[in-house]
Amino acid sequence: MATKWMVFLLAILAGNSAAIVWLLRAPVGEAENHSNAETSPTIDFPSRPSSANPTPLSTNAGLIQRIRDASFELVELVARKYPRDPDALCLLGKVHLRAGNAEDAVRIWQTVRSRFPDHAEPWVDLGFYEQMQGNLEAAEKHFSQSLVLAPDRTEALEALGKVYLAKEDWSTAIKAFESCLARQDTPSLRNQIALAYLMGKAPESAINHYSESLIMDPSNREATIGLVQLFAKAGDKERAKRYERRLVILDEERRRVEDSTPRGDADLEKVGAFARFAFSESIRLTERYGDKERTLAAKEQLVDLFPEDSSLMEQLLAEYNRQNKPERGVTFLKQLAQARSNDPRIWLTHAKWSLKHRALNEAESSLNKVIELQGDTAEAYALLAQTKMPKDRNPREGLTDALKALELESSSFHLYLVATAYYNVGDKAKTKEYLEKSLLMDPDNTEARAAIDRLANE
Repeated sequence: MATKWMVFLLAILAGNSAAIVWLLRAPVGEAENHSNAETSPTIDFPSRPSSANPTPLSTNAGLIQRIRDASFELVELVARKYPRDPDALCLLGKVHLRAGNAEDAVRIWQTVRSRFPDHAEPWVDLGFYEQMQGNLEAAEKHFSQSLVLAPDRTEALEALGKVYLAKEDWSTAIKAFESCLARQDTPSLRNQIALAYLMGKAPESAINHYSESLIMDPSNREATIGLVQLFAKAGDKERAKRYERRLVILDEERRRVEDSTPRGDADLEKVGAFARFAFSESIRLTERYGDKERTLAAKEQLVDLFPEDSSLMEQLLAEYNRQNKPERGVTFLKQLAQARSNDPRIWLTHAKWSLKHRALNEAESSLNKVIELQGDTAEAYALLAQTKMPKDRNPREGLTDALKALELESSSFHLYLVATAYYNVGDKAKTKEYLEKSLLMDPDNTEARAAIDRLANE
């Protein structure tokens, strides 16, 4: 009975968290499972471009360089590991372009194009580069060829539509965007189609697409401005004013968000975006080849670089679950917590993960650290109670902690927790009393209802 109660309780409190890894490395003698994995590169790797020289006195200068180096190291590792995969080689070009090394990026893509003539990726990359440079004829050529090789590349088709817009070929742009729309529907694409119709002297179609864009994204400023202009030009003052008022509200909200957002380090934010791109694309490739170790190590390293990003932490924990490596999660979470010893969030993350996977000593230790750092909280004491409740640990102390959690926050769950603690010390009368209190506070507490039914049948 006690074991069942603990299983129920642990299921309720299972939470998401983060993890840490040190150097990205693969196990010795790891076997490859794809013919594209070789040991020698098919292109020359360029030197890494010099950094953008963040302010030398900035406290983030060292972190910025570390993030940048880690990003290049991972992309280069993947390119060396899969030298017959054009996507891996083109990714190397992408990160060089983003780091300001356009010359070597173009050289990489041209080399990949000549060695893998039937692959669309280098054509797409060169198309975006030429488009960025304003070389519309070259961009059109590259995007068109990429679509011959890979007709399903919607991003190339949309980019081609933008080339036609820039060339003022409105009808051809509309055809390209409408073909994209048949594959996917996004506010951005609707805005592009609306602009093409607007410039092509078809205001009603432009209004329809801008209106659809706003339905999908009511905060879409571009669509709102387009409708203001279209209705004003059509002499529909009432509707033009309506969208002008909407635009004022959107601008006020944007200013409020900007004013309430702390000013960050621009260089750190820039390198953060660079790293997230480099890591996400590299992970996509390691997953493609079923390289579980490199996938997990990359996700660990990304969390190590950005431990405050909860989404990255959640992705890492999901990867531990997919690979059935809970012990590794416990170890790396503890390393992360120790490396950032004054951050109670990370200690709490480690505690939750450890508790979920029955590493109760680890969980108890981390929860004591949480309480030391941030003081008494109901959550910390509720979790601490669970580490002590099993018969072979210290159920009396577990009861004390559960009562402390209830004292700090009265809730149906904490009443249920106290009932569980009383059951584990053998006091069935108190167990029933607190289960009834839990149900009185929340009649929909299914765990408490199931527990009181089990108690009645003992």
